[in-house]
Amino acid sequence: MTDDERLYVLEMVAQGRLTVEEAERLLDILVRPGPVRDIAPPMARFRRYWEIPFLAGVILLVLATLCISTVSSPWLMILAWVALVMAVLLVAVGWLSQWSPWLHLRFIPRHGPKIVFSLPLPTQLAAWGLALAHPLVDRLAGREAAEYLALTRSLLGALHDHPPSEPIAIHVDDEDGDAIHIYLG
Repeated sequence: MTDDERLYVLEMVAQGRLTVEEAERLLDILVRPGPVRDIAPPMARFRRYWEIPFLAGVILLVLATLCISTVSSPWLMILAWVALVMAVLLVAVGWLSQWSPWLHLRFIPRHGPKIVFSLPLPTQLAAWGLALAHPLVDRLAGREAAEYLALTRSLLGALHDHPPSEPIAIHVDDEDGDAIHIYLG
């Protein structure tokens, strides 16, 4: 059991969602050897990480703008414009990530270190792209592809409207003792 998991249980006690006795039993279960157990990460903690791609995009935007205004070589000008487009995309993804749901993946092998990573899912950006693609897909690919596109849009909407404090959890446990835990929220 990690310190984050202990802290999460203590936060639940502080919020009144668990009694002290329930927390003791939960901590005993989590510490006890046996099948891998996992608690959902505190999703609100990750929301502040939107600032990283946003600030990186702003810095790249300033550098690309300075480069465009000072270079005379056509190749450097092309590279500066590519950097400018990438900077605008980074700023947009960073800005939209503050409201986007996050994907948290935990791979817990039976033997070896646990692998954990988290990243924002830009569902608003994806929904916008799907809305733009809908008329084109309807015209070119036929009705079945348009139905899949509509299903994808509704799933993205449901994920975006799901309360961030209650993540959608998917747990896959292998017979060998390996586990993958996915949290969306």
